[in-house]
Amino acid sequence: MDLGQKPLVSICIPVFNGENFIKDCLNSIILQSYKNFEVIVVDNNSNDKTVQIVKSYKDSRIKIYSNEKNIGAINNFSKCIQLASAEYFVMIPHDDIMHQNFIKETSDILNKNKDVGIVYAGVDYIDENKNIIKKAITYDCDIKFKQHETINDIVSNFMPIQLALVRTSILKKIGKFDEKFSLFSDVNLWLKIMYLDWNVYFI
Repeated sequence: MDLGQKPLVSICIPVFNGENFIKDCLNSIILQSYKNFEVIVVDNNSNDKTVQIVKSYKDSRIKIYSNEKNIGAINNFSKCIQLASAEYFVMIPHDDIMHQNFIKETSDILNKNKDVGIVYAGVDYIDENKNIIKKAITYDCDIKFKQHETINDIVSNFMPIQLALVRTSILKKIGKFDEKFSLFSDVNLWLKIMYLDWNVYFI
């Protein structure tokens, strides 16, 4: 990667006390087939070794921001949006890992489909040894969802926003996750994006 080149994707990791899995998460990002990204770790005042582990990586693409106090999970998600600077945004929990081609394949979709605001894929649920427990949200082919189809998909297949690649400009316009929706703040964000007339793509 050309160090003078602006990253195409901001990969954000909100974390609190994530020492057990943060290394697996970061390693899966570093091993992405597409390399032009920045990694923004937003630590929510952890009291374990999370910060030390992140700082041990000698990769200029990885930046860590530490909150002076715990601001709550949803506010920490919103801080990720504030700190993102690339054209595309994805938020990944510290105990998740990315498939190697995730960034390449999802960013290709946004590059080619200017009417699409969000692209996401299926999910494998895994245990601490990375054994697959179950698969979720699987379709037989790629699908571009229109507005009403997106609502049906959200109802049928609850899909957290942190597992999707989104145009950063959309999130900046919306501003943040809304705390009053609590655990459903991500669904609320999905719907806000959809009502801005963006289509959604499953790959």
